[in-house]
Amino acid sequence: MIKADLIESIARKAKLSPAQAKAALNAFLKETTGALKKGQSVKLVGFGTFTVTKRKERKGVHPKTGAPVIISARKVVKFKPAPSIEPPRKKSQKLHEAADVNEASDTLSD
Repeated sequence: MIKADLIESIARKAKLSPAQAKAALNAFLKETTGALKKGQSVKLVGFGTFTVTKRKERKGVHPKTGAPVIISARKVVKFKPAPSIEPPRKKSQKLHEAADVNEASDTLSD
């Protein structure tokens, strides 16, 4: 879904004109962006939470040359969906993820 589709859907379901729906969506985006820029989290009960986290400086590899590069520290926005909209995961999928984490930590300690 793109922004235009979302505006159309909001207009139809809330019985608003497309211009009013666009204004409402733009106001939501502006307020959410402003809060995140200030380092605040945005919690929407039943939908999820937007938070700002800090990433540490880390080493990387230039994709074309293969040369090592330093990726600078920065702030990133993360979204954690509410349990009501998060797709259900199978028990075996959780076990595989746990095994992957254990394998990764084993290789790091070598």
